[in-house]
Amino acid sequence: MEMPALIGLLVDAVLAVSPAADRLTIEAAFGAMLAGKPTLLDDAPLSLLIDQSSAQSHATIVYAGQTIAVELAEPLDPLVVALAAVASLPLTTVPAPRADQPAASRLPFESSSTFVGREQELLALAAALSHAQPTIVLPAVATGLGGIGKTSLVTEFAYRYGSYFHGGVFWINCADPEQVENQIAACAEALAIDPTGLTLDAQVQHVLAAWQAPLPRLLIFDNCEDPVILERWMPTLGGCRVLVTARNQLATMSAIRLGVLAPAESRALLQQLCPRLTTAEAEAIAADLGHLPLALQLAGSYLNTYDQQSVAQYRQDLAVTHHSLKGGAGLPSPTRHEQDVEATFMLSLHQFDSANALEMLALDMLDGAAWCAPGVPIPRQLVLDFVPDETNAETALAALQLLEQRGLIDGSEALVVHRLLAQVVQVHRGSAQIRELAEYRINEHAVRISATRVPKQMLPLEPHLRHVTVRALAREDERVARLCNSLGYWEHLRGVYGEAERWYERGLAIMQKVLGPEHQNTARMMNNLAGIRLEQMRYAEAQALYEQVLGIWNVTFGPEHPDTARCMNNLASALGRQGQNAEALAMLEQALVVWEAALGPEHPDTAISINNLAVALEREGRYAESQVLQERALKVWKKTLGPEHPDTAASLNSLARLLEHQGKYSQALPFYQQALAIRETALGPEHPDVASSLNDLAGLLIEQKRYTDAQALYERALTIRELVFGPEHADTITAMANLAVALERRGQYREALELHAQALTISRKVFGDNHQTSQRIRASHARTVQAIQEAFDQSAAKRSSGKHTNDDHVKQWK
Repeated sequence: MEMPALIGLLVDAVLAVSPAADRLTIEAAFGAMLAGKPTLLDDAPLSLLIDQSSAQSHATIVYAGQTIAVELAEPLDPLVVALAAVASLPLTTVPAPRADQPAASRLPFESSSTFVGREQELLALAAALSHAQPTIVLPAVATGLGGIGKTSLVTEFAYRYGSYFHGGVFWINCADPEQVENQIAACAEALAIDPTGLTLDAQVQHVLAAWQAPLPRLLIFDNCEDPVILERWMPTLGGCRVLVTARNQLATMSAIRLGVLAPAESRALLQQLCPRLTTAEAEAIAADLGHLPLALQLAGSYLNTYDQQSVAQYRQDLAVTHHSLKGGAGLPSPTRHEQDVEATFMLSLHQFDSANALEMLALDMLDGAAWCAPGVPIPRQLVLDFVPDETNAETALAALQLLEQRGLIDGSEALVVHRLLAQVVQVHRGSAQIRELAEYRINEHAVRISATRVPKQMLPLEPHLRHVTVRALAREDERVARLCNSLGYWEHLRGVYGEAERWYERGLAIMQKVLGPEHQNTARMMNNLAGIRLEQMRYAEAQALYEQVLGIWNVTFGPEHPDTARCMNNLASALGRQGQNAEALAMLEQALVVWEAALGPEHPDTAISINNLAVALEREGRYAESQVLQERALKVWKKTLGPEHPDTAASLNSLARLLEHQGKYSQALPFYQQALAIRETALGPEHPDVASSLNDLAGLLIEQKRYTDAQALYERALTIRELVFGPEHADTITAMANLAVALERRGQYREALELHAQALTISRKVFGDNHQTSQRIRASHARTVQAIQEAFDQSAAKRSSGKHTNDDHVKQWK
C-alpha cells in the first residue's frame, strides 16, 4: 500500500468516529508518524500502533480518548511500521501495561501489579525517547539514590511502552561492570544470533552490530554508575532508544531525577502489599521508612507474610533496627540511603526462625546465592543445590519457595538476588562454610557440564564460575586450584586457548604448592596444561609435561590404570606430531589394551584411543588397518554420545581425511560436510574446530579442482583463526598459506604471492627460517612463482603462434 493511500485510510477512520476533527491536521500528523517523526496534536492526543502479520496489518488509532481499529489490505514495510510506532508514543496519557512485548526482547523482570504513581516520570521518559533523532542515539537518564525505584520505573515503562519498539526491549544490568559484556552477549539469542560456541567477544560484536541498525529498539542500562560503560557499549548511531538508571546524574546528560513516593502513593503501595493495614497504620509505616520504594516493598511483603505481627511491634523493631545500623560500616562505599535499605533487608532476615530447620535452610540457600555474580541470573538448579548433601529435593524446593514467597529472590528458571541484598547477606550472615559450599557446588556443576564437551551448556553457569574463582584467588588451597581448572577447561572448550593456558597455569601453581609436585591431582592439572599446549602446536612443551604426568601416574595408579593409559595416549599424540611415529604407535597400542580391559570396548574413552591409534597407522601408510579402527571408533561415539556430538564430528572428520589420503574424494566429501555441520551447530560458527573442518574440506575441494569453493572456505577458516589465535599462531599462518594456494590455482597470482609473503614473514618471525611451517610456505611460494612462469610461457607461445588466449592474469604480472 502506498503511503498516501494509507494516510488517507487512517484519516478517514478518525473522521468516521470524530467528524469534528480537522482533516489537514490529522493528515499531517499521520504523515509525520509514518516518516518516523514524533507528533502531538494540540487539541487532542493521537497515537498509532500497527500490529503486522504475514497476511495483513491491523492499525490501532487512539484519538481523543477513542480507540479505532483499522484493517489494512496489504502488509507494510516493517521499518516504516516500526518508525511510525515510536513516533506515536503516547505523550499525554500513560498507556496501560501490556504483557505482549516484542518477540526479540530480553526483559528479566515482570510487570508489577503493585506499581503506583510515577505518571509524570513515565511521560517524561516517553517524551525524551520520542524526540530523539532516529539516527543519533541520545539516552534518557533516570537518576536517584539506591532503592528510590529507578529499576521499578523503567520496568514499568518497558511494559507500558515496550510494544512501541518493534525491534525489542533489551535489559543490561550494569551493577557489576565486569559482567556487562556477558549480558550484552546474552542478547544474541533474542536477536536471532546463534551464540552456540561463539567466543564472548564475537557474541558481543554481533549484538552491537544489530543495535546499530535503523530498527527502533529500547535498550535499558540499569544501575549504570560509570559513564565509561555507556561510552563503551551504548550505540551512538541507529534506531535504538536508550534508558539509563543511575544513582548520580551522568555528566553532559539531561536526567529525570526521581524522588521518594508521595505519602498517598506510599500508603497505596503498602496497602496493596498488605491489605490488613489500616490507612493510619500504612501512613505511619510509610513515614518511618521515609517513603523509600524498596523499603516500602519489603516492609509490605514482610507484614503480609507475618500476619500475626502487630504493627506497633513492627514499628518499634523498625526504629531500633534502623538506628542500630545508622553509624555502622557494612556495604562498600555506603550512603545513608543504602543503610536504610540495609536495615530493611536485615529486618526480613531477622524474622527467620532459628528453631525452624526449613527457615534456616532457606537462609543458607540465600547465603549461597549471595556468593554468585551480583545481579546475574543464577540457574535455578544451582540455587537448589546450595544445601548440604543429605538434603532431599523436596526440602530444597520448599526452602527456595520460602525465599520466593518472602520476596528475597526473583525469577523462574533463572533466579536473581538483588545485589544490595547479596551484600547485606554476606556482611551480616555470610559464613566461610556456606562460601565453601557455594564454591564446591559451582565447581561441581562446571565439572558435570564440562564432561559433555558441549560449550553452550556452560553459558548460564560461566559468570558465576568466573566470579567465585576470581574472588577466591586471594586464597591458595585445593578448592581454588580446582576452580581455576574448571574455568580453564571452559576456555579450552570454547577455543580460547590463551586464556585456558593462563587459568591452567594458575591452578597448577596453587596445586603444586598445596599438594606437592608429585600428587595425583597436581598431575591432572599438569595433564590439562599439556593438552592446551598441544592444541597450540607447542609439541615439545606438551611432551615434557606428559612425561612428568606419566611418571607420577605410573607410580600412583600403576601401568594398568585408565588414567595412566590416558596419559600414554596423550603423550603418543605429542610424539606423533613431532614425527616420532614408531614410539607413538607402540604407546597407543599399549594404551588401547589397558582401556579395553578397564572400560570395555564401547566406552567413549576407548574410542579416543582407537581413533588415535588409527591416526598413527595412517601416518605409517597402513590405510586399511586405520580405516577399520576409524569406523569402529565412529560407531562407538555415535552410540554413546549421539550423532550430533563434537566428538562424533571429530571422528567423521578424521575418517574423511583418511579417505582423502587414499584418493577416495567422493567418499570423503560427505563425511567432511557432516563433520562441519555438526561442529557449527554444537560449537558455533567461530570455534577453532570449525576452522579445522573448513580447512580440511577446502583441501579436498582443491583436489577436485573446485578452486572457487575452496577459496571461500579458506577465507572463512582464516577469519576464525585470526579472531581466536591472532595473526602469529601456526594455524593462522597455515590458513594464510592455504588461501594463497587457492588464489594461485584460480590465477590470482598477485594476491597469492602477497599472501605467501605475508605468511612467510610471520612464520620466520615466530618459528624461524628453518621451521617446518616456514619451509612449507617457502615451497608453496616457489610453486606459485613456477606456476606464473609456466602460465606466462604458455601465453607467450600461443601469442607467437597467433592463437587467441585470455592471459589477463599473466599480463598483470609481466
